[in-house]
Amino acid sequence: CERGSQWEQALNLLPDMQGAGVLPDTIALNSCITACEKAAQWSEALQLFKSMGQWAVTPDVVSHNAALAACSRAGLWGHALGLLEELRHLALQPTIVTFNSCISACEKAWQWEAALALLQDIRLQALSPTAISYNSAMSAFERGSRWQGALVL
Repeated sequence: CERGSQWEQALNLLPDMQGAGVLPDTIALNSCITACEKAAQWSEALQLFKSMGQWAVTPDVVSHNAALAACSRAGLWGHALGLLEELRHLALQPTIVTFNSCISACEKAWQWEAALALLQDIRLQALSPTAISYNSAMSAFERGSRWQGALVL
């Protein structure tokens, strides 16, 4: 369901699993969140992420990254930064995928200052920015009419 963006089928499997006496685990829920994200159903993805506790599942880094990808696709930079803070509050280690999704969300919302702060935060976390990190940050500068800032990246 995840690869075919059949998000409705993926979500319908969750109560079916429960009815069969099988509780969805982190992998099943993460797959459903990703299916929603790939189908541009960011609201469904975030709702499922927030409801993971009802299935007695604690979100992991992959769960956060799946929700962040939904935020990125929709340009929900504020939500993305909130999820990053939540991840840190849970003492989970953000990955380069985490940061790239956040920077991408900032790019789509023209939030060049936040994108720059995230790029600096990558280095503080002892991670290495990727081409995706730089491209998204440069695009945020461009969209925010701050193309000169992109030149110094």
